[in-house]
Amino acid sequence: MLASVSSIAGITVAQRSDSNGVRYLSVPVGPGGTDGGGGDSSTNNAIFNGKASAITSGAPTSSTGKAAPPVAPVKNRVDPDVFLISKKPVTAPQVAAVKKATKADSLLQVDGARVKLDKGTTTAVGVDPSTFRNYAPDNTAQVDALWQRIAGGDVAVAHSVASALGVKLGDHTQLGKDVQRDARVGAFATTRLAGVGVVVDQARSADFGLTKGSALVIKLPKDADPVAAAAAAKDAVPGSDADALRFVSTAAGSGVAGGPTVTGGVPVLGRGWTLPLRMGTFTLSQRFGVRNGRDANGHPGIDLAAPLETPIYAASAGNVLYWGPAQGFGNWIVLQHPGGVQTVYGHMKYQDLLIPPDAQVKTGQNIARVGSEGASTGPHLHFEVHIDDQRVDPIAFLNAQGVNEIR
Repeated sequence: MLASVSSIAGITVAQRSDSNGVRYLSVPVGPGGTDGGGGDSSTNNAIFNGKASAITSGAPTSSTGKAAPPVAPVKNRVDPDVFLISKKPVTAPQVAAVKKATKADSLLQVDGARVKLDKGTTTAVGVDPSTFRNYAPDNTAQVDALWQRIAGGDVAVAHSVASALGVKLGDHTQLGKDVQRDARVGAFATTRLAGVGVVVDQARSADFGLTKGSALVIKLPKDADPVAAAAAAKDAVPGSDADALRFVSTAAGSGVAGGPTVTGGVPVLGRGWTLPLRMGTFTLSQRFGVRNGRDANGHPGIDLAAPLETPIYAASAGNVLYWGPAQGFGNWIVLQHPGGVQTVYGHMKYQDLLIPPDAQVKTGQNIARVGSEGASTGPHLHFEVHIDDQRVDPIAFLNAQGVNEIR
């Protein structure tokens, strides 16, 4: 499904060229609200600016200032298929039941919890870096310094979450479930795990209120259906959430073009994807990479001008990766979708975020209302698409998924 869009996993970021190679014929840019310029800050650009910005400089050290403990090299790395998280520890019998129900080739149990990060909300996992790196995207897994930062007590923050908060490498922020504690941002790293915006060493799990052994990262046999396996894993651990981490073209519920998948939602227009605003309610006021009519290689998404409180819909099924305040954008919702894809929705009022911060959403579900918060010249939706750590043209991406109503 993603063949038309390059996918770059891990912590390195491909630079955008001066032209995205897409001709726009159907929808001319019209009047209406756009970003005011402050949302595309130098801090945000640095987060998505390649390998040099991915890890703090200098030799990795622990939180006590000593040299960071060694981290084992990558060995037998796998791409996980399912991520399960519970509010309680997953017991040994439940782990066995998950293995049996999913026929898992391998399974890694880690700590996890929904946490507050600064003023926003995301999910954090506490891991042993030496083992967890074998379940991370390839380019992330290979970077020894990243895992040494985590082993030394720093935290790794997903690119889109760091962008929302405007944090820089080496910054200190506040992290925790019930009580927030100081956390130094040592790296930007995107894991593809549903809703996970922060990775910490398991030695610090208790500091941040993470629940021990509450999450499972699951690798399935070749050709297994991750959607069916996620459902089976969820049944094996009552009260948990389980999500497929990759696309399958035959997945039940992936969305058939022509009909809504949720009451009150908008129709699915492509292969499990739709537009974030209903056709006829918006004007395309700013394109990707274009600011104020010039190709400045600086606008990380598209702007869709619409009246205040126009309903905003999830472009595809997914999990909330980040929810809350965003630098220059008022408030953001970031949704994590299978295959390392994230969608970003910005400029809403806090009270117009209509889903909880730990929500699982369906394609076309009403998640928010259009606002004009932050750096904005008028009411509009700022919409981005990220693949792992790369910002891509939302229109080209949607076209590649069969959503051709906007070009």
